Amino acid sequence: LDPTDMEGIFRSISLVAQASGRREAGAGVVEGLRQRIEAVSTTVARTKERPRVFFVVFHDPLWTAGQKTFIHDLIEAAGGTNIFADITDFQQVSLEQVLARDPQVIIASVGHGSAQEALWQWVSQEPRLAGTAARRDGRVYSVAANLVNRPGPRIVLGLDTLARSIHPELYR
Repeated sequence: LDPTDMEGIFRSISLVAQASGRREAGAGVVEGLRQRIEAVSTTVARTKERPRVFFVVFHDPLWTAGQKTFIHDLIEAAGGTNIFADITDFQQVSLEQVLARDPQVIIASVGHGSAQEALWQWVSQEPRLAGTAARRDGRVYSVAANLVNRPGPRIVLGLDTLARSIHPELYR
């Protein structure tokens, strides 16, 4: 199983359920996840604002997520615009590219591997990011890697976390 987008995650859950003789249970899990996604969609539909979001997968070298990734799907479903929607898959990008696209929100995936909090420290302290709208407006957030980097049922918790970061005004 190697899902690359949200629909792929649902197909994987269904396939595992089928293979284990639990087709109905798997269908119930997928339906529950779709309902939670719909709840977030309903909330973010209350605004037309779609802030420019930079999702940092790693910082040394700098990696992000483009189209055909579930992280891209999460950003879009959470009411943001992925500043790297013009790339595919996970790719290395330059800091200059990030600065030119001036993200309004920066989200760092933390707590995975040996990096742990290093990514959060980098996005919070990198002097060249200080001029971005995200840093000027205090819109730099961390999200637990377990919620967004692993294609499984808790992905909806990641979606909710991203939506609350991208649109905090809708969750007061």
